Amino acid sequence: MRTKQILNFGLDLILPPSCVVCRARLSAHGLCGACWADLQPITDPLCSACGRPLPYAMRTDLCGACHIRLPEVRPLRAFYRYNEMTRRLVVPFKHSDRLDMLPMLQRMMAQRFSELTANSPLVVPVPLHRWRFFLRRYNQAAELARRLCQTQNTAHLYQPDLLVRRKHTVSMGQLSRGDRAANVRGAFSTRAQTRQLAAGRDILLIDDVMTTGATLESCAKCLRAETDCRQIGALVLARVL
Repeated sequence: MRTKQILNFGLDLILPPSCVVCRARLSAHGLCGACWADLQPITDPLCSACGRPLPYAMRTDLCGACHIRLPEVRPLRAFYRYNEMTRRLVVPFKHSDRLDMLPMLQRMMAQRFSELTANSPLVVPVPLHRWRFFLRRYNQAAELARRLCQTQNTAHLYQPDLLVRRKHTVSMGQLSRGDRAANVRGAFSTRAQTRQLAAGRDILLIDDVMTTGATLESCAKCLRAETDCRQIGALVLARVL
């Protein structure tokens, strides 16, 4: 432990801690106060199904949309609204090899993760297609899920091989809601070797950002069709509202 402390001290002398977004000098690696202030947390009261903020505490815990039709993925929880600051967190982590941001992102998600794993669901990251994985060299959702499980003493719940992305989909940044749904329709399947693990179990999907929910919905439909799992929930760092 002392050797590690000495090495960390030496590293901090060479590369002083700084904000992961704006590079302002800090006493420890993370976000500076100004960048923290630009995050928009999603706080209670929330719809118990889709996780959308409710305008005030109501007798029912469902939003209007979920009263009409419950989503495939529930409960769904996100920590922040997707805005310019969360974009500046997610994009480098996802596309620029910024795995140094992982401990901070894990700490952001830890509380909700602990709540959603109280019933010991299988923790399943949204998979990348093999070609995208080859180009990116890692799956950001899998890195988040692995880190959360390791730090929350739930490593036995981590199942990165349950879902596989069979269809190489186009980037969805500029697609409409309908086009996103069509793009990921039939994109996922389960592995025969691990399918039986889901029988009678809850599933918790992990991803970085949710825009329309099309990807999570497609994952859930695949799991419903190919396994005997029970409830399928999801946890993401940020979502578009």
